[in-house]
Amino acid sequence: MESGVVSVSYISAGDGAHNVIPTKSVIRGTIRALSDDALLQLRDGLIHIGAKTAEAHGLCLTSHEFAKDSYPAVRNDDDLFPFASQCAGLVAETGKHTPVDPTMGAEDFAYLAQGVPSAFFFLGQGGDGQEDDAAKSKSGCGKCCGRVPTNLCLHHPEFNLDEEVMKRGVALFVNLALRSLKDLSAAANNDTDGEPVGTSPKSASFRIRESELD
Repeated sequence: MESGVVSVSYISAGDGAHNVIPTKSVIRGTIRALSDDALLQLRDGLIHIGAKTAEAHGLCLTSHEFAKDSYPAVRNDDDLFPFASQCAGLVAETGKHTPVDPTMGAEDFAYLAQGVPSAFFFLGQGGDGQEDDAAKSKSGCGKCCGRVPTNLCLHHPEFNLDEEVMKRGVALFVNLALRSLKDLSAAANNDTDGEPVGTSPKSASFRIRESELD
């Protein structure tokens, strides 16, 4: 069984008067899954639940609409992943990339990944705001009580980017570019039936996204 999530993030009914029965209500949200098939199953299930819930109360589901630009799941290319992981390890503090479990985040990068071999990175950051005074002066916008924490997720209302990690992001892209060129050069020099001898493909795309660390 695949994972999926339905989030109800908007409910509206009436015009604000507390003593008037609304003529209609609107519910909005998102559905997310790790595959296109699971996404379609969730969508059909959501329609079924909505219709049956309305029917149980003597009502009917008058309309439903899904966004036309629904995002497919982001998938790393199997052949590109070892190469991308190796490059990530070169700039990581631990000397190796950290595997991340699949998440329910929606990404427009998924469209690019459908057409070009791709790899998606989380550029980790994280601090609880309790660092020493020297660290506080380096990054974070600061509050009266000290540095703003940087371990909150991207869509949290108090998300704060630790700009220090941008240096590692630049280093990662530089390594990806230089090592790709090195592999392509080796392929051209060896002329092995026109196929690269390295692990990087002839065409690839990469994306880095900021993320909190546990």
